[in-house]
Parts: sequence; C-alpha cells; structure tokens
Amino acid sequence: MVDLDTVIDEDQIEKIRLDSYSRKPIVLNRESASNIIVGVLLTKSLVGAPLGHTLRELYVMRRAKIVIPLYSGPEQPLFECMSQFEGKKTHVCFIYENGDHA
Repeated sequence: MVDLDTVIDEDQIEKIRLDSYSRKPIVLNRESASNIIVGVLLTKSLVGAPLGHTLRELYVMRRAKIVIPLYSGPEQPLFECMSQFEGKKTHVCFIYENGDHA
C-alpha cells in the first residue's frame, strides 16, 4: 500500500519497481488502523513523472493515473456490479463485510 501523501522520489520509484506489481492500493493514512483504500495506482503511469511531488500532487497534475474503485457488499448481485463496472469505466471493486465499508 502507498499513502496518498507519499513523496515520489527515486527511493519510492525503486521500491515500487522492486514490488513488481502493476497496481498498488492507495490509502489516506498508512499509520491509521482503518487503512481506507481510496484508489489504485497504476504504477506504469509514474514513468517520466517529475520527482519530489506527492501522489496527490501528481494526480492533480495528471502525471499519475489513479483508478477510483467501486465498493460493494456481499449482498449485491454480481450483475449489478458488472453494470457499475461498465457505467463507471473501472475494473476494480472492493467487497466489504458487515458494514465495514469506506
């Protein structure tokens, strides 16, 4: 996971590269116990991005691609999720249990 206010520098780029994941969950505050996922970073979007800025700043500058996920409960029918995927142009959904949603 990456904090939204993480400064992207050479060390962070190297950590992301060594993780070998093309997508990384983004949380509001990594030190928080709740770890609310607010988006998913598409790591290849950081290629050529200027260093020394936070993920939040890079997103505003349109230099980092962050996918805003859908949130759903286990009671929602699969076909409704599929319709939301098409309507919101996303492919990431987090399923929560017992009201523990964002």
